[in-house]
Amino acid sequence: MTTRHRQTFTDAQRMELRSYVQLAGEVIAQYWPMRHFIHHNLLHRLETQPLGGRGNLSNEVFRRYFKSGRIRPEDLLKTARFISTTA
Repeated sequence: MTTRHRQTFTDAQRMELRSYVQLAGEVIAQYWPMRHFIHHNLLHRLETQPLGGRGNLSNEVFRRYFKSGRIRPEDLLKTARFISTTA
């Protein structure tokens, strides 16, 4: 007849294991259970287009938009305030 040796764990080892289990559960919980999965690449038609474009308006276009009212003085003030508080 064989006797089983019961292994005992320290409180620190138990706490460490619990923290690993809790962490693993948090990572999975965001995505699981996954009842629906839909994939559609909305940019598919643009994949053949060349990359590029300007991130900013040219001075000429900017002035034209400002003169026509498309860009308003209050828009500039709001943007300047935002930039000054985040810089």
